Parts: sequence; structure tokens; C-alpha cells
Amino acid sequence: MPGPANKRSVNADTAVKKICAAAVIFLSTVCAAAVSAEMQKVSTDELERRLDASLVERGELANSVDCPDELDKKKGAQVECAAVFLGLEQILTVTFNGIDGDLINVQVTERPRRVTPFGLANLLKTFLDELGIPADSIDCPDALNADKGSQVECAVVRNGLGYTATATSNGANGNTVDVNYVVPEKPSWWPRDGLSGHIQAVLKEHRGISPDSADCPDKLDIDDGSEVECTFVIDGLELTATLTSNGGKIDLLTAENPNRLTQEGLVKRVTQAVTEVTGQSPGKVECPEEGLTAEVGEIQRCVVSTGADEFGVTVRVTGVEGGAVNYDITRSK
Repeated sequence: MPGPANKRSVNADTAVKKICAAAVIFLSTVCAAAVSAEMQKVSTDELERRLDASLVERGELANSVDCPDELDKKKGAQVECAAVFLGLEQILTVTFNGIDGDLINVQVTERPRRVTPFGLANLLKTFLDELGIPADSIDCPDALNADKGSQVECAVVRNGLGYTATATSNGANGNTVDVNYVVPEKPSWWPRDGLSGHIQAVLKEHRGISPDSADCPDKLDIDDGSEVECTFVIDGLELTATLTSNGGKIDLLTAENPNRLTQEGLVKRVTQAVTEVTGQSPGKVECPEEGLTAEVGEIQRCVVSTGADEFGVTVRVTGVEGGAVNYDITRSK
């Protein structure tokens, strides 16, 4: 990836000012939960509702508030709730301080627990934009714990190449989490979508064929010798394509014969056969989703509807050679 040296850092005090501003809660906030003094516990729903309302009153809009446990109506009792503010998750410690008339007074203190995947991706996007190397997409699958030394990896795609960025927590700093990013200068993989597009482009350019679709189950590492098996479909026939990394380029090897007739390919061929025999196109043809395996002797059954008449047909593979699948279609008894 073009840009400055590969070691980057971002401090949440500067890069997440908006997050920090939204996450600040007074360390000695006293909230009043209007519940009956005769109740033995404050319910989780009531705690969440009151905490959320208290935050709104102070101009702090949380994306979510979650209190997994009820609060005992006993002086000094505590529960922990979690609130998310623009990607920063805070732990809110709620302490029961007694009863004042019909009100239960609780004290709330907070500390950062982790940066959510959404927050990490947004921070990394801002960081890369500021360096002048914007990404096409960023995916951080896991949250980053606030504990110093915690790490997670994020996938960054830029110009059709994939980079693995590492986010490291430098620990909580007040109401913030300091995060250091390391983004390598060289890519380490090709993304799935790019591989599918590569298959279609190569087949069209070198063989003059345009696949209906192509699909790769995983990314391809750039390390020499790395492989991934993909599939592509031409006129309802599914074939395998093996992609191999070779010196920073991708070698493409396709199977000679198809793996199967897809459901769409099977429906198309049954429709053509029925039309040729009856002189009329059937109103509806239904075939199993898995299609028909391209091996001699394999069979599949479909249901044909032609107005008031409905009947079954059997499709049997009689041969597979030269990239073609030969078959017989007969009406089921």
C-alpha cells in the first residue's frame, strides 16, 4: 500500500474526540429510579430505561444500554451495565445508595471496556484518510479490549488488494482508549470479489467466453503456491477453476469437464425438451436446488406443469466428455 512508513499510531484522545465527547458521564452521577420502595430489586428493564433517560437528559445519546442483572435494594449493592457510544463501549457501575421517599438513589461510575468492531473500522478509516490512502473497504470482525496489549486484526481492501492491519490497545486513558495501528506497505492477499472478477475477465479475454457467474469461497494469499478452488457457471454448467499465486500474479487452471448441471441449467434443458416434444412451452418446471451431478448414471427428477396437466420427468446422465454433459430426459411413470 503506498504511503509513509508502515508503523502507524492513532491516539483515541485525538482520533475519537467525537466518541469521547459522547461517552463522558459524570463520575458521581446520582440517578433516581422511580420504583416502589416495597420492591426487593430494580429490574433490568427499569435500570436500562432509567440509565438511557439519564444520558439523554445530559445530552449523551447511547447507541445501546444493556444491564444483564437486577440491582438488589440493599445499600452498597452493585451491578454493571454496558453502554455503547459511537463505537466505544463503557462499563457503567450502578451502586444502590438507599431510598429517599419513593425514589431509589443510585450512583453511576464508568470506565471504558472495549472499542467495538464498528468503532475500530471507523477509526481506521479516518486514520487512512488522513494519510491520503483511503480504503475501498474495512472489516474488523472483533472488538478491541481496553486492556493494554490487547490486539485484533482488521482486513483492509484497497485497489483490489488486501492488507491485514493490526490494532493494539495502549490502555484506557480516562474515558478514552488509546489505539495504535500498524498497516503493512505490501498486500498479503486478494479478496474474494476480486478473484471472481479475475476469473470472468481471463475467460473472456483468452477464451472468448463470458461466465454467467463466478464464486470463490475464500481469499487467496499472495505467498507463492497458495491456492483456492473456485467455481464458475456457463450456460447452466458449473466448472471448477483453481487459482494459484505465482510471483505476485494469479495463474488460472480450469477443469475440462463440468461438476454438475445447476438448478437453472436443469430447468432450461427440461423446458427445451418438453417444448420440442409437445410443441408448447410448459407453464412451470421445478427441479431440485442441487441440480444434477455430472457423472454417468446420476439421475434427477423434475416436475413439469402444462396448464391442467402435471407430470414428472427423469433426467439421467449418459456421458461427460469434452466439456459437455450428455443426458436423456424421460417422462416418469
